[in-house]
Amino acid sequence: MSFSKIHWVYILAFFCLVFFIPKVKQKISQSEEYFGIAENQVRSYSRSSDVLIKSLYIKLGQEVKIGDTLIVFQPRNLYYKKQDLESQSRILNINKRADKYNLELDLQLLESQKQNIHTEYNLKINKLRDQKKLADSLARIITNQNTSDSRLQLEIQNMESMKNMELEQVNQKLAVLKNELVHTPDPTNEKINTISNEINRINEQEKELVLIADMNGVVGQLDYQTGDAINAFESIIKIYSLHPTLVTSYISEQYLGKVTYSDSVTIQSITNENYSLTGKVLNLGSRITALPDRLKKIPEIKAWGREIQLEIPVDNQLIQGEKVKVIFPEVFN
Repeated sequence: MSFSKIHWVYILAFFCLVFFIPKVKQKISQSEEYFGIAENQVRSYSRSSDVLIKSLYIKLGQEVKIGDTLIVFQPRNLYYKKQDLESQSRILNINKRADKYNLELDLQLLESQKQNIHTEYNLKINKLRDQKKLADSLARIITNQNTSDSRLQLEIQNMESMKNMELEQVNQKLAVLKNELVHTPDPTNEKINTISNEINRINEQEKELVLIADMNGVVGQLDYQTGDAINAFESIIKIYSLHPTLVTSYISEQYLGKVTYSDSVTIQSITNENYSLTGKVLNLGSRITALPDRLKKIPEIKAWGREIQLEIPVDNQLIQGEKVKVIFPEVFN
């Protein structure tokens, strides 16, 4: 009886080895699990040339969306050039107004001179006419004849000729100034127009220096204010994605050749095993390196692997720095 019982135990164990162990081995081989860290995408912005911040539309901690205007810059060299051109334009405009004022003042002086000539000569002529009228009256009384003082008449004619001559001189000067005011091109205008065109060209160049958000996220670094000067390639602003978009993990050496770009993997939350999502292999490290203690299956034992980065959907429930499981189904069959 004892031999028979042992015999059946061995037979049962044999059947377990033949039928169940391969099934378990196959099940185990269908997936390989590793640990990973969920990380937020960080986008750092800089400029390739020296700039000034002209307008700032964001603040630290502000949420931004794709397409939002973040900052408007001015090239530092163009800023100073524009300042110089605007200063030149102001000076030219002041000189232009002064020239126009002086010209209008000259016109007023000539008009005043013309009026003075009229007044002065009219007084003299009227005085001579009164004298002539009185002389003519006395001559009629004395001679009882209509006589006229030819000497006074000649003086009156000479006076009127002188008046007309001076008025003609003033009118000629007035005509020249009026023509200059209306028709003569002002060289200052050409200079002002040239400067204005150059300023407009700079303004067009400034329109191109607008920083637009190319991802949704939160402003996580902003060390500058409006008017600050920034050197080329200095980090100006950093935007952090609202949720992790990458998972960094490591795979062991024996599976290096079995993982390729765009392979699908399952990312599973350790704190909530019911929550998982699909990621894709985005980057593969170029060397074997020691695993961080946090990603080791047994922290006390040294482990090595190839770093990989996995892309995950932006809309997820993970948080920055969360430890997750990375599961590669079918890859390691």
